[in-house]
Amino acid sequence: MKKILEFFRLIIKYLLIILSAAMCFVVLWQVISRFIVRNPSRWSEEVARYLMIWITFLASTIGITNKTHLGLTMAVNSIKNSKVRLYFRIFQYLCIIAFSLVLFLYGLSYAIEGNNQTGMSIMIKMSLVYSVIPISGFFIIVNSIENIVDEIKSFKRGEENS
Repeated sequence: MKKILEFFRLIIKYLLIILSAAMCFVVLWQVISRFIVRNPSRWSEEVARYLMIWITFLASTIGITNKTHLGLTMAVNSIKNSKVRLYFRIFQYLCIIAFSLVLFLYGLSYAIEGNNQTGMSIMIKMSLVYSVIPISGFFIIVNSIENIVDEIKSFKRGEENS
């Protein structure tokens, strides 16, 4: 299972690189067309917005994997009792899972409804743009569950060494 997750994480990382590079080029074109050519591009702002949405949601899955997400790190690390600290970390991931479940479920219906909408300038189905919401919600849930399991294993290893 870990190998499959690592494979998907690698795909997400490469996709993030490609999307970031694409957004840089699109924004550069927008600046050139607006200030140098004096004929602003109609599609570039919309494409940059959609790319930013994808980058933000996909990067959040990597943030959960690397444990760089928003958390109460200072407060949790200041707790001396390792069992209580473990409970706080598990609670933190359970909150993330609950939020991501909302992302997944509502994002799925939002993406399905987006099939009836198209972008203003580039005329793509909005379901393509919105599909990143349930995708990232799913991967955040899976990564959070993996982090909970890792926290428990780490706690048990520490308890055995004591």
